[in-house]
Amino acid sequence: MDTHINNIILTAIEQAETTILITDKEGIIIYANPKFYAVTKYTTEDVVGKTPRILASKQTSKQVYEELWRTLKSGTVWRGEFLNKAKDGELFWEIATITPLKNDNGEITHFMKIAEAMDELKHTVLNLWSIVSLTAHYILILDPQFKIKFANDKLALDLGYKNEAEIVGVNWMDHIPQYFKDVIPYVHDKLMQADTRYREFTNDIVTLDDNLINVKWFNSFINGQHNWTLCIGIPLVVPDVEQSIRALRKYWKEAIQQDKMLIESIKEVSNVRKIENNLNNASL
Repeated sequence: MDTHINNIILTAIEQAETTILITDKEGIIIYANPKFYAVTKYTTEDVVGKTPRILASKQTSKQVYEELWRTLKSGTVWRGEFLNKAKDGELFWEIATITPLKNDNGEITHFMKIAEAMDELKHTVLNLWSIVSLTAHYILILDPQFKIKFANDKLALDLGYKNEAEIVGVNWMDHIPQYFKDVIPYVHDKLMQADTRYREFTNDIVTLDDNLINVKWFNSFINGQHNWTLCIGIPLVVPDVEQSIRALRKYWKEAIQQDKMLIESIKEVSNVRKIENNLNNASL
């Protein structure tokens, strides 16, 4: 590879909007690109010569790292998520791809990690796609003042908005009928209590043209600094509504009883759904 091509590759790495980390085969960091330092707030002196464990938070389990190294040492690419800690103590999520780099003899010489940092909201939303059908369920995230931080297209369109972007920042109480307005703050207060961080109930919501939609809601407090509330709603007119309610109730409650975080409960439901789909397809 000529010098010109090498320079282009180096420039691309240096200017990349993803974080790039390269280690030797023992996992010792030998290079990090400028985006890595901007996200983590570390300096070259802090990082080079150390292992990526410098970013580890207590929320990333030992089992995750063990699985990661088993995969990489087998010569296979590893993909997953980390909840990392920056130098100033701030936590941040990242989606990472770690690739074993090999020489001409097929021997692993280095590892390269390419990752995209995400804020808490983006991470939560990405994980939600695997739990519900976007054609039948509502996804809603509220801040403590009941302002909408996120709503999926299904909910936005059913309420009369053009798309999900239009509904962000709207006060959710504007879509609650008068006879339910006292219920929402009550549920939120209960969610803030450690022993009742899961609630399900049914209420009407009001569209922009004053129609009513009756919805079964599954609400949970999102752990983290923002005190947001996650709401997954099933309109009570969709097909197989009872089956959807039973599935969400069963797996969500199981996850909370085991004291797992919300994301773990979402992954649990997702995995069960995938297994059920595979079994159904196999029986056809």
